[in-house]
Amino acid sequence: MERRLLLVFALTFIVILASQPLLKKYLPQSTATPTQQNQPAPPKSEAVAPAPPVTPPSAEGVTKQAEAEATTVIENDLYKITFTNRGAVVKSWILKRFDDDKGQPLDMVHSAAAAKYGFPLSLWTWDEAQRNK
Repeated sequence: MERRLLLVFALTFIVILASQPLLKKYLPQSTATPTQQNQPAPPKSEAVAPAPPVTPPSAEGVTKQAEAEATTVIENDLYKITFTNRGAVVKSWILKRFDDDKGQPLDMVHSAAAAKYGFPLSLWTWDEAQRNK
């Protein structure tokens, strides 16, 4: 019975791996375009000239980059979290009501491990453009 179960799992895994190139090839590619639904309506008492239509840039080759790295801190009486605009990763997550072995507030992000293995809550995605380089 265990051999059959192992065989079923192995075959399922092989089918999933084999179907990935087929799904990528035949599924439609979605291109997200920004919508203008969240813009506030102008006041009705003012006469506003109609603005020319905005043409969104193409999805290919569009990148936004900040001038410099900046941090954002979210803090309350329980924790203090420091995010960075470079990948929106968590640089520091301090729990104020817990102490580490040195008596300092506990930081959930181990800076030495994060430098070596990556910061928590950071995502890595495959980039086809990097594959061809």
